[in-house]
Amino acid sequence: MFLIFDTETTGIISSSLRVIELAWVVCDEHRVVLKQESHLIYPQGFFVPAAATKVNHITNEMLHKDGEPIEGVLEKFAKDVQNVEYIIAHNISFDINALDKEFRLAGI
Repeated sequence: MFLIFDTETTGIISSSLRVIELAWVVCDEHRVVLKQESHLIYPQGFFVPAAATKVNHITNEMLHKDGEPIEGVLEKFAKDVQNVEYIIAHNISFDINALDKEFRLAGI
């Protein structure tokens, strides 16, 4: 099985980087989609800079209205990661570093 994922973040500078959206798809070996998730993240203690909104079109208002606490999203993601053989992402080193920071901040 495969897990394909992507993040949207507040930017690219690691010191202020925060994940604001996490989405993933789980597929079987025949590329049949078994599960699909997409979550906006509620901004606990940070704001989305205007420059990031220009790139990803995600606003602070969207996150306050529809965002979820990141801890629950990370737990769902981690559970799905444990059940797959392969993990795929565009620019995976960036996404992995962003998620690593979020897992550490969440104490997971």
